[in-house]
Amino acid sequence: MFEGQFYCELCNLDLASAICLEEHRRGRKHRNKVNALPVAEREAYLSGLAEVLGRKLSTEALPKSLSEDLFLQRLAEGHFKNIVVCTGAGVSTSCGIVDFRTPQTGLFAQLRDRFGTRFPQYLDNPEGFLSRAFVNTYPEVWRNEVMPLCATTHCQESHDDSRQEDCSGHDVKALEADDTTPSPGPVHRLCSLLHEKKWLRRVYTQNVDGLHSKGGLLPKGAIVECHGSLSDDTLVLYGDPLPSRVDYCLRQDFKIDRHREHQIVEALKRKRVMLGESIDTATFDASLHESADIDSDAAVDLILVFGTCLQVAPFCAIPNLALRNCCRVLVNRPLHVCMTNDWSPTSHLPYCENDCMYGMARTSSDCQLGDRKVTLRPLWRDSKYCQLLVDGDCDLFSQRAMAEIRMAG
Repeated sequence: MFEGQFYCELCNLDLASAICLEEHRRGRKHRNKVNALPVAEREAYLSGLAEVLGRKLSTEALPKSLSEDLFLQRLAEGHFKNIVVCTGAGVSTSCGIVDFRTPQTGLFAQLRDRFGTRFPQYLDNPEGFLSRAFVNTYPEVWRNEVMPLCATTHCQESHDDSRQEDCSGHDVKALEADDTTPSPGPVHRLCSLLHEKKWLRRVYTQNVDGLHSKGGLLPKGAIVECHGSLSDDTLVLYGDPLPSRVDYCLRQDFKIDRHREHQIVEALKRKRVMLGESIDTATFDASLHESADIDSDAAVDLILVFGTCLQVAPFCAIPNLALRNCCRVLVNRPLHVCMTNDWSPTSHLPYCENDCMYGMARTSSDCQLGDRKVTLRPLWRDSKYCQLLVDGDCDLFSQRAMAEIRMAG
């Protein structure tokens, strides 16, 4: 058999690309063959392979169902080298920013209480206040009343003393120099620490508060603000298309296997996406290609999801882009709300009351993200993934993760 550039001598397989070879080596069949070798041969094989990959390899495959201790141990040991983080409003609540869906105190509840009498059509669907249709119909109300309320709820001073503890080694006082605005919390600092370790591939966030980049925690190229930002007036409202950079980064981070890429490359050229047509092209291109120390040929091996109940499309589908060999971790409180959304089969929905929390219509359960067609339905009950589900506080989880990483050196 011809031994090509991406040949696995142990399994006698010639793979199509580096990414295919890396995925093969992470697979169960390959690891079983490694573990079946005599001890001396196994150590020699792993030693040689480690030199090629530039890192120490674990001889143990991760189980399908992870414990928190085992996951944090592997994370601290550097088992994951290409990490994608997805964050929602729950990562910023300890920073003094209200979330959207908490009863009585969330932004949707505040919008309902303040404007529901004047606009009764939105009482059962407060997301409508943040829609392009509302802005077009009531531009002055949006500009003078709704938008200022949104800005105020995302610029509160935090009184949460727990943020004083910083396991990532950042200067907390410097980050909190402006004490009139929120400062980054533990999840933001964990992302920064992963970036410093060169393990972070990208952060995809639903948040518009800009905390991931505040104080220089992360370079702009490492962050994808899927719903825009308050700071530069680029809010993405219901009914708006996502920023072009979302599609660009998803294409880069979740590429189709290289042995399939050649089949679509000419089609992609013919159907080229014209980026940045409505904004300054030079500025967009500069931010689009800003370096984040990303190895574009390596597959994402870990997706961390923090502080989101995954109810808004198409953001809720990003974790479903994970390949089978990718580990997934979901940390949210409460956890059960992440198990269903508007695209789940009706029979699986745990509540049938007038929730009206999720304003998107129940249409097709699939969407196109990057190069992939992916389901909008939660797949956290899918046994094909190695994953960890944590019904808990994402700040506490992040603090523990930072402590473990720093202890491991």
